[in-house]
Amino acid sequence: MAGRRRRRARGWPLARPPAGRALLALCLFAGIPEPAPAGEAVFNLGYNGILDSEEEAGVALGLGVHSRPFWTIRRLAFGFGGALTIDADGDAWAGLGFDAYYPFGADFRLDLGVMAGAYSFGDGHDLGSELEFRSRIGVSRPIAEGPWRAGFSVEHMSNAGIGDTNPGVETFFLTLGRTF
Repeated sequence: MAGRRRRRARGWPLARPPAGRALLALCLFAGIPEPAPAGEAVFNLGYNGILDSEEEAGVALGLGVHSRPFWTIRRLAFGFGGALTIDADGDAWAGLGFDAYYPFGADFRLDLGVMAGAYSFGDGHDLGSELEFRSRIGVSRPIAEGPWRAGFSVEHMSNAGIGDTNPGVETFFLTLGRTF
């Protein structure tokens, strides 16, 4: 019995073997970050208020900058991003947050993002707060062999109930991105 204890103590001094195996399994599942794609600048042309029956929908322009992903779990890559959106009514939003990318099929990529930012109400959508959160889902794919990607995305912006009102607004964008 004493020999058995000594072997365990020398073989795994920080934890019992089952806990060590669980930690090893977690590390293998998470994987080691693989070389990530370059950062990306994305230009957006869209139409906001697509689901709002009370407000008039209008043209929106956007610019996003996405970092090189800092972590990859299997094929899902996570990075930081920043974005700016301005619409025809003078509403503007600028924010920072997290992006995620998941490649699938023949060169397609699922683009996800969650950001928090400052909102300036013009003549369009009164979203109820100066702090607004934006969630985004989109699909893109490379154009030919160059550094360009084309796609579309749908964004939802709201204040998550922290403002007096929380109507939210949805925007559909056509996207054109360039890696750098």
